[in-house]
Amino acid sequence: RIKDRSTAAQACNFYNSFPSDLSLMNWLGLDHFKTSISWPRIMPNGSGAINPKGLAYYDRLTDEMLNKGITPWYVAYHWDLPQVLQDKGGWVNRDIVSYFLNYLEVCHKHLGDRVDNWIVMNEPIVFAGAGYFLGIHAPGKVG
Repeated sequence: RIKDRSTAAQACNFYNSFPSDLSLMNWLGLDHFKTSISWPRIMPNGSGAINPKGLAYYDRLTDEMLNKGITPWYVAYHWDLPQVLQDKGGWVNRDIVSYFLNYLEVCHKHLGDRVDNWIVMNEPIVFAGAGYFLGIHAPGKVG
């Protein structure tokens, strides 16, 4: 429990503070930045309809990085599967492959003209082992 009942809902609020955060990175002389693209932000239903506000955010973020001389490195999947796909079985459903490929195509089509560095999955052994074998990460499956 947190004494003042504050939450981590906003965390560092990078969504809104990235321009000043990137300015600080530039000031520090950092010239590369690894961050993640949120699949649910881009495609809330996992496939099909694309959220234009989600894509616009990554446009702004990418352009701001490049304007500051910072090379973007995007992680396409950092453990945030759209809930609708988890409800269909998540990563143990074979159909996930086509959903994931569609999502990757959308990301690359939209950002690939400016982004050369892509990491497909962040620590796949961790999300697979901890989430689907040990059950200590989402989705909490044991087996």
